[in-house]
Amino acid sequence: MKKMAEIFDTTVDKIDSWDGTFIFNNYGQTTNGQIKEQYFFSDKSQYDTQDLMDKLIAENELLKNENTYLKSVIDKILEKSST
Repeated sequence: MKKMAEIFDTTVDKIDSWDGTFIFNNYGQTTNGQIKEQYFFSDKSQYDTQDLMDKLIAENELLKNENTYLKSVIDKILEKSST
């Protein structure tokens, strides 16, 4: 456990109390020497993230539709006011 704590730059207590939501960060270098960061999420975190993304995509689609509708209403008002 001590070795794992060293590898993951954490404490044994945190590993013992891990609930599956901890995110592991992994830093490495690309071929041109730049630092890249990779994230490894637990299954629960991946599910929560996907659920949130799905909700945001649905909300975005709703807002797009509302925006299109409001633009059409404004166009109709402007057409009536110009005649």
